[in-house]
Amino acid sequence: MAPERYSEQQDVGELKQDDPFLLFFKQNAKALIGAALIFQCCFLGFICFLTATSAELDAALLFLSLLAKAVFLTFLLYAMGWFVENRGWKVAYTRKVIHVAFFAVPFWFDTHMVSLFLYLSIRAIRLTSSVLLLQPLSEAHAIVWALWNVNLVGWILILITKPVRRSVSFVQTMYASSDRPEDKGLSQIYAWIQIPFSIVIIAGFSVTLRIMDAAEWTMIPILAVAIGDGLAEPVAVFWEDKKWFGGTHKYRTRGLFSGDRVFTRSIEGSTTVFLGTLVSVLIYLNTMTTGQLIFFVCVLPVMITILEMVAPHSLDNPFLLFFGYLIACFAALI
Repeated sequence: MAPERYSEQQDVGELKQDDPFLLFFKQNAKALIGAALIFQCCFLGFICFLTATSAELDAALLFLSLLAKAVFLTFLLYAMGWFVENRGWKVAYTRKVIHVAFFAVPFWFDTHMVSLFLYLSIRAIRLTSSVLLLQPLSEAHAIVWALWNVNLVGWILILITKPVRRSVSFVQTMYASSDRPEDKGLSQIYAWIQIPFSIVIIAGFSVTLRIMDAAEWTMIPILAVAIGDGLAEPVAVFWEDKKWFGGTHKYRTRGLFSGDRVFTRSIEGSTTVFLGTLVSVLIYLNTMTTGQLIFFVCVLPVMITILEMVAPHSLDNPFLLFFGYLIACFAALI
């Protein structure tokens, strides 16, 4: 049987009483888009000035990296949306892929692709090994790169606003990758709140950890969210479908700042969050002292699991990232 055809979610009726804040965003969407455009343009001018005045910053490498990020994220959005529209993929899963990509890809590029681009440049022009170009970004340059990442994500979010996606089918398909039925037409508002907050948190703490000589831990909270929180729902659904040990064992909880809404969680999903966070710590085992490892293993998985249970609806990623990075900063002091 052919998968059900995707159609953009529209219903916002239940928000009139329960979510006046989100309803305000929905009713004033045009004004907010205009304000976002003005902010993005001003922000772009500011970081262009920083880039032009930063000594020894390789602007060509910076913009080559930005182009690679933009192309990758754009086509990932389209690919996930195409599978939702044409293959019936669940938006709950594609949305997780998109969010993780927005969080991880820009900073993964900054961490790894800079060295790769420079390495390829060295090989191409056959520089001698005495030329030390394969150096990590300085603190000043890391801030500039992080600001460009935030601005890039902002433009992508503006790209998928309703006036654009209603005129361009390619963009409509991109939007389909994260338009959940349960969000009642507010998927973009949730994205506008959640993704920029998350990017700012990652950018700020990536610089902080670099200053604390723990830059290699930048990916730990991201992986905790990607592996733990990202796999929790798929694992719970799979467990329920297979009816292992009687299926999932559910419990109810209230999300912070979510009013009287009650959310259903499962022990299997929460266990996945715990184990996924533990794996994200163990990946960086060789970068920690014994004391730091013990602290991470004993604190981070437990805290992320508990926080995931009560995280605000559709704001769980910045919520988990913020506290994950706080724990990483405390570990760096050990």
